[in-house]
Formats: sequence, C-alpha cells, structure tokens
Amino acid sequence: MMLIALSALAVLNVCVGCPSAGRDAYQKGIRAYDAQEYQKSLDLFDKALESEPDSLMIMYGRAQALYKLQRYEDAIQAFETFIDKSESERASFQGERKDAAFYRDKCKEALGIEIEQNERAIPPPPMGE
Repeated sequence: MMLIALSALAVLNVCVGCPSAGRDAYQKGIRAYDAQEYQKSLDLFDKALESEPDSLMIMYGRAQALYKLQRYEDAIQAFETFIDKSESERASFQGERKDAAFYRDKCKEALGIEIEQNERAIPPPPMGE
C-alpha cells in the first residue's frame, strides 16, 4: 500500500510540478524507496525538501523512509508534521493521512509509547498490514 501511495504521489508530483531540482530528487527518492534503499531515499527526500519545503508529497515519502529505517522518533515527528500540514487539503490526501496516523501509532507502539485510543478515529490498517 505504501508503495502504491508513494508511486501515486510521484505521478501527482509531476502533474502539479515542482521545480526541476526538487522534482528530480523526489523521483529518485521514490525509485530508491521502491528498491528498498531507504537511507538513500531519505537523503533524496531531504534534498527535495530543500527545493520544495512545503511539498506534502515529499514530507510523506520522507516519513515513510524514516519508518522503514526504524527511526521511530523521527518518523513520529515527520508523520505528525505531514498530518498537521495536510489538514487544509484533507480531501486530496485522505488515504495518506490515514496511513500516516497508522504508521505514527506503529512507531509509538515500537517505542513503548501509550497510544491514546479514540474508537471513532481509529483508521483501519493499510492493505497488506
């Protein structure tokens, strides 16, 4: 599911259009992520954010790379940043926001942090989890 979401975001990114340096680094980051080269992916997402600091797609990809690297504290912060900044575009990022909340909570669980439960707000796990 993450792979599909990141690939879909890559296509959306081309349509919306980032500056070429940011777009290039983002697309390379997606390819590295797909190849399970998560550190390389993270480095490329960080580079892309230098050109596009407000890109929600890049933020989401970066958070996913941090999760895969088991950098859970950093991933929690990255997922929460994505959730906060995507609030005004809820409809466009509905699936990614649900996945971000799910993986944020998985990070907390891995760190032994108690997860506040709200039965009405618990998203279903992404497919494949």
